[in-house]
Amino acid sequence: MDLINQARLGVGSKPVTLVDDPELQARAEESLEKCISSNYGLDGLKPYMRNSLAGGYQSNQEVVGGIGYCSPVERVLWSTGESVVRDAMKRWRETRNTWEVSILGPWFTNASIGLAWNDHFYALYVQFEGEYITFEELPTIDDDGELSIAGEVSNGARLRRDQDLLIDVYYDPPVQELTVGQLGETDCYVYGETGLLAAALRPPPPPGRSYRSDTLSIEHVVGCTDPYGVAPDTPPPVEFLQIPVPSLRVEEGEADWVTARRWQVSNDTFSVTANLSRIIGERGSGVYTILVWAVASHGERFRVGTYSVFVGMPETEAEADDG
Repeated sequence: MDLINQARLGVGSKPVTLVDDPELQARAEESLEKCISSNYGLDGLKPYMRNSLAGGYQSNQEVVGGIGYCSPVERVLWSTGESVVRDAMKRWRETRNTWEVSILGPWFTNASIGLAWNDHFYALYVQFEGEYITFEELPTIDDDGELSIAGEVSNGARLRRDQDLLIDVYYDPPVQELTVGQLGETDCYVYGETGLLAAALRPPPPPGRSYRSDTLSIEHVVGCTDPYGVAPDTPPPVEFLQIPVPSLRVEEGEADWVTARRWQVSNDTFSVTANLSRIIGERGSGVYTILVWAVASHGERFRVGTYSVFVGMPETEAEADDG
């Protein structure tokens, strides 16, 4: 945490506060046991899905440190926790997207850490979160496809006009269990199946007016390996040269507009309902992740909330444990 905050302060980002997360530590220990270094879990969940199932709803981002394989030779690589952490920081610094978006991300306020290592392998997870939103009504999608969401922003986030609020919807197919070999091919993760929005919400037009288009053009990041496209019997990597290196690029894509039924924004509070039945009808069951954006005092827009809704899927083990 000291090294992360030194890097953040060096570019003018505020330091983050350490938050204890036993579940993240347990995940690091499982990764050490099974030689896994991936944002995805063996249960197929991405970090933002896992965070929602645990009750989280703030904006979040996860970074992973690890050499990506267990050496077949029992040679000593990591003798101390300090050597593990310094190696991870070096690798993160060399990965521009991870370093700038996550480690230095100016809008994060908290971070939790899971760390486990032995002589020849380590697993390090850091989960960054903001602390800007309180939901009066967590995002829900009923059987008719009606999305309802309401809340309040604070801590420097503002909602004063309709235009200050943005709500995005991403879609992931139903979650499936993954193998160690499939996880060994992953190198990063994006929101949604491809990183492209499924839909963006907008307020109803003024009386007597209408919108000119039902789609919008938007840039999105591509290049992360989808483990679901990897054969389950793929062997895990056994040497450094087999570890995938992400080749990220930005592409132009098209997403659907969904005009909300209700869009109320006032004094940093909001209440929105919108029908997603067309979007759900086109894509079917799966994970619909809602991203909420607000503005800072100087006008910059940033993400304040992230919450995944599991639609038409069997109850997950995490949900069952929560009763």
